[in-house]
Amino acid sequence: MPTSILTANETLSPTCRENPAIARCWRAYRRAYNQQLESDENEFVAHCHAAKVYLRALPDLSSLEKLRDFIACVSFAAANDLIIESRSAELLKVAKVAIAAFRLDAEAAKITARKNKKIAKQVLAAAKTI
Repeated sequence: MPTSILTANETLSPTCRENPAIARCWRAYRRAYNQQLESDENEFVAHCHAAKVYLRALPDLSSLEKLRDFIACVSFAAANDLIIESRSAELLKVAKVAIAAFRLDAEAAKITARKNKKIAKQVLAAAKTI
């Protein structure tokens, strides 16, 4: 059983209420923990099962907003001993890769915009000579 400041029966903390993604993951954890505990009555097994459910509830990394929510959820889980430190470190490395990908996409968009602007100027110049 984790030595968390949270218990599976605790209501949403202020952090959870401020971030809907954390609240969703925490509710998934609590629901899974309580269901497992009812059927197994072993707190450690219930925690392990609920931690997996928490991780499955993490936001995907398809946008910057979801990426921020992902980092917040992982940080919340690590701070409250819902997942082990090495797992949270792995997940945050994944987030770093996603951040790099978003930066590359943004840079590529800037380059494309500059090229398009240059091409548009050339087309306008050519059109004036006709």
